[in-house]
Amino acid sequence: MVARWFFWVCAGWLSVLLAWSSASAAPVRFQATGLAAAGPQALLALDFVDGNAAPNRLTAGSFLSDGTLALQSQTGAVSGTLASGLLLQDSGFFNEALLALTGAGDLSFVFDATSAAPLAGGFADAFSVFLLDVNTGLSLVDTDDPTGNNALLLFLIDGSGAGQLQVFGQTSALALGWGAAAVGGGGGGVPEPASWALVLLALAGLAGLAGLRRRRTRPQVGAVLAARAVLAAPAVRGSGLQSVFLAALLATGWGTAQAADLTASVQITRSGLVANRSTGSFDAQVTVTNRSGVTLHGPLTLALESATPANVALYNSHGKTASGADFIVLALPTGTLAPDASVATTVRLLTYGQAVAQTVFSVHGTRLTAASAAQIDISGAYAAGVVGPVQTPVGAGWQVAVDGVLRGVTDSAGKLKITV
Repeated sequence: MVARWFFWVCAGWLSVLLAWSSASAAPVRFQATGLAAAGPQALLALDFVDGNAAPNRLTAGSFLSDGTLALQSQTGAVSGTLASGLLLQDSGFFNEALLALTGAGDLSFVFDATSAAPLAGGFADAFSVFLLDVNTGLSLVDTDDPTGNNALLLFLIDGSGAGQLQVFGQTSALALGWGAAAVGGGGGGVPEPASWALVLLALAGLAGLAGLRRRRTRPQVGAVLAARAVLAAPAVRGSGLQSVFLAALLATGWGTAQAADLTASVQITRSGLVANRSTGSFDAQVTVTNRSGVTLHGPLTLALESATPANVALYNSHGKTASGADFIVLALPTGTLAPDASVATTVRLLTYGQAVAQTVFSVHGTRLTAASAAQIDISGAYAAGVVGPVQTPVGAGWQVAVDGVLRGVTDSAGKLKITV
């Protein structure tokens, strides 16, 4: 009883101290150069999308440019001027300030945000910046934005004092550049020196209690057994597959793969929503991390089980589950997801102009006990008379797929070992 009381006291101290340090993120300066390469006119979109966090706000000010800069339009909860500074609040779902650039080569501004964390089942509040064509409203540059929307940067309000700043690189050939970095004068990122003693005391108390807890181990669960292996020639080869022998030696027992709900075995994390000007959807990265301690075997699917409001749907759905939920097949290069490994995918949500209050995702795949695991030894060779008088190993680079899932490539001896 005393230990439990002490635990909650330590936890309370720590949460209060951390709250002191996360009232607002440090200001960030955005700078762009060479904008003339995109044309004499352009639009700069400043988007702030509500992800169902506690109320947050973002300010943008100190606008500087060697060209003409004007506030063309405002959408949602946006107020202020370029001279006095803009205020974007998440009381609206999609909030945007659209700035018109004329004859601009260089541009800079500073933004700052509060740091309320996202709620369970919600996305982080997100601030993104785009350089758009004045006629089409589409991006003037291509970037490595993983959602494919060509944002210049994305800032996620994740509940930490600093937030998560992602500056994307250009993948087009325009002679322009941009960057962003924190500047001084933030609202409080680090506790005062006098507070560090309390922080360390709270952490020490929690660590001491953790040491009293008995370690628990999860039973090992093995891999799924696959049924059929297929050998595919490298693109540089021209020989027909009918001239290649494929030997597959099964080293251990045989079993039957069964689909399973793996949601409890994985961690699902969300980024922030970004406006997709081509589809009208709001897109985000969802990352699935294997926390089970054993390898998960594909195909793995991410399903949108429910959302608030209920009519939110996946624009890029690959199909529907038996219960009617939209799902996406996760891309697994080797067909498996090892313990603590992650795979990310882009979800494109059709929101129909509504704020997305909550989303519930599930993950389905295959996993069997260790007794049902097997190792397949693959050996590929050309038939006698094709490249020599006797059978000749195919060599390196031949792709091996098991039940339609790529599992690896052969080595220089034309061999590959696969655990299934």
